Amino acid sequence: MSIKNNGHHNLNNTGSDNDFSSTTNNYYSQGLKTLNRSYLYEFCEAFSQVDPAIENDYNTQLTSDITKKMTHNEIDVYRTIFQECDHYYSDVDSILLEIPKRQRIITNINRTYIKKKNFEKWENKDHLCDLVYQSLYQILVNNLGSDIMEEDATEAIHAIMYYAFIKCKLLDPI
Repeated sequence: MSIKNNGHHNLNNTGSDNDFSSTTNNYYSQGLKTLNRSYLYEFCEAFSQVDPAIENDYNTQLTSDITKKMTHNEIDVYRTIFQECDHYYSDVDSILLEIPKRQRIITNINRTYIKKKNFEKWENKDHLCDLVYQSLYQILVNNLGSDIMEEDATEAIHAIMYYAFIKCKLLDPI
């Protein structure tokens, strides 16, 4: 049996309607990365259930100067990661509006940060952020299973970490 290599709608790119730029055949995204909103939503939903005793301490006030806060905390790796997540801020904010008990999410991230800071060994604030990331990633895996797309999960977690950073619940305020 032979494989047909020409004609309409095949990947050989010969014949009519076989260009890779058409919307039906374009499998590659170009431009800015997009946030997998379902992972972010699932993460937020799962993380809002972690500790039912937490009901307050949700501060929506933005920090005055994000760059100064990054410099104050001496982060390099997570500075780059957070700068890449900046355009997800409004996505995270709109998703959190749909989550019941959303105040728990940011408070739980803050508690995770405080526990890692006080009870685990860490070399610098980038390492501390990575410990928080690993903890949040484990929560996502526990709730969604191990067959999640790692890159999408990473983007979602970094986006919510950036949101917590903006809300002064991750790393030290100035």
